[in-house]
Amino acid sequence: MTTSENTGLMNGHRVLDLTDEKGVLCGKILADLGADVIKVERPGGDKARRIGPFYKDLNDLEKSLFWFYTNLNKRGITLDLETAEGRDIFKRLLPATHVIIESFEPGYMESIGLGYREIETCNPAVIMTSISPFGREGPYAHYKATDLVGCSMGGMVRIFGEPDKAPVRISLPQFFFLGSAHAAAGTAIALYHSQLTGQGQCVDVSCQEAAAKSLMDVSQRWDVGRTNIKGTGGWIITPRPEPLGDLRIRRVWKCKDGHAVLFFAG
Repeated sequence: MTTSENTGLMNGHRVLDLTDEKGVLCGKILADLGADVIKVERPGGDKARRIGPFYKDLNDLEKSLFWFYTNLNKRGITLDLETAEGRDIFKRLLPATHVIIESFEPGYMESIGLGYREIETCNPAVIMTSISPFGREGPYAHYKATDLVGCSMGGMVRIFGEPDKAPVRISLPQFFFLGSAHAAAGTAIALYHSQLTGQGQCVDVSCQEAAAKSLMDVSQRWDVGRTNIKGTGGWIITPRPEPLGDLRIRRVWKCKDGHAVLFFAG
């Protein structure tokens, strides 16, 4: 789709996508909204290309279905930011760039001379969105996280599973996708501010915070009634303090040939 044909919300804006699997969905969301997103890959290919499943089960850098999906509607270039030549080329792209998204370890961009303070000297209106497991600052800033660890520390694991069994996680990746979705929203807001004021800013996204905010009213239940939400299996269980006790509504019913989901609420 060319820019002239695109009438999306982000039409006319260029995004340089430096993310790995932690933030690659953010660029896809912005591309779906009409932005001209350029995926910047390291020499040899991005490591997200090695994430399965693979088309026809062919373990090949050109066959990753994860890569196909998360890079839909993007263009791509190869650039080695570890070299002076690569950084020089990157800086030459900045005057025509509105947004940069990255998911390196906090401090990495500064270490190679491409931190936000250096970038804004080339383009004061540019938005730089940084996506990391636990944010750029704080005691966990440099901690690593898998989807299981991230979903656990974000509180998601506790609310799934059976009441009398160990908690479980959703089988599909959630942690980094939630962070990417929040990053896309934060980027759009920062870009709107930039259009009004001409001032860019750095957007700091914690995937842990994004996971915690996906829990709907779980934290509020504790604040209001000192009740903890946990896995409820085939029921909708609303914790209530004594003497009322929990309110239970069955939602998964066992049938002759499997299960059906049906519940009433009012």
